[in-house]
Amino acid sequence: MKPSRKEIFAKSIDLKNNIGLELGPLHSPIFTKQEANISYLDYASTEDLREKYKDDKIVGNISNIVDVDFILKKGSILNSIKNRKFDYIVGSHVIEHVPDLLGWLNEIFEALKPEGVLMLAIPDKRYTFDINRNTTTTGQVLGNYYSKLKVPSVEQVVDYELESIEVDSGQIWYGNMFEKIKSKNSSGEVKKIINQSLANIYQDCHCTVFTPESFAKILSDLAMLELLPFVVDSYVETRFGEIEFFVILKKINEISTRQIIRSIPKIQYSRYRELEKQNRELEVRVGELEFELEDIKNSRSWELTQQLRRVKNKLKK
Repeated sequence: MKPSRKEIFAKSIDLKNNIGLELGPLHSPIFTKQEANISYLDYASTEDLREKYKDDKIVGNISNIVDVDFILKKGSILNSIKNRKFDYIVGSHVIEHVPDLLGWLNEIFEALKPEGVLMLAIPDKRYTFDINRNTTTTGQVLGNYYSKLKVPSVEQVVDYELESIEVDSGQIWYGNMFEKIKSKNSSGEVKKIINQSLANIYQDCHCTVFTPESFAKILSDLAMLELLPFVVDSYVETRFGEIEFFVILKKINEISTRQIIRSIPKIQYSRYRELEKQNRELEVRVGELEFELEDIKNSRSWELTQQLRRVKNKLKK
């Protein structure tokens, strides 16, 4: 049985004695306050979040929205946590919403205690509505960093709104991704959102797009440029049937660039993709054979030859 998201993260920390911070948990935190010494940070207060999501079908019962301890101020985590330090910080499907990835990582580094870890669950664009979008490049990451981007840029918003599509991740894994594809928004809605972005009205979107391979490449490039403040402590690629991969980064103050680079996995997808494809094809064929067998068992001829099969089995014995 595959370990859960919580189990993967819990291996890196001491839930009872470590102090943690979870970013944007909304109604589904990785760690609850009953099981961990953890605080929650979000972009709005608990009351405002419950008002915003009161009719949201995914959230459901708004009482499940957690009590927020820290409200994000001016897009800065450090400004929001009042100089506190944490043993670990958790971000599940958060990093892709961050306009300035490198600036954000630097802030996380400062918010962690020595040997602290950043635990990330990151959507794999190949199995989400980002499937048609290009992966984010190191050049884009650095451009956003040196521009000190605090809110999603018009470019990020436009790319998200025009290229995102509705998909069934399960169908994608089984090779049927083009059966039910349609644009997420109408052209009128997209124009409205773009105009709001041009007017500096904040627009939430996936600012960055990754696969396990592309994210590792960005980490490697940043490390080579001596801009990555973390070592990679754990890297779990997207597992069959899922839409996310897991990365755990560790803060170590005294470490060489070479050690950081060596900690980053070199993901080679050519063989992995071939095995993934073969596995998918085998599972599809097994499913087809199971349906065929069920049809045979339900057929009249199967019923009529049942006695004959019993006699045949007895003769074999």
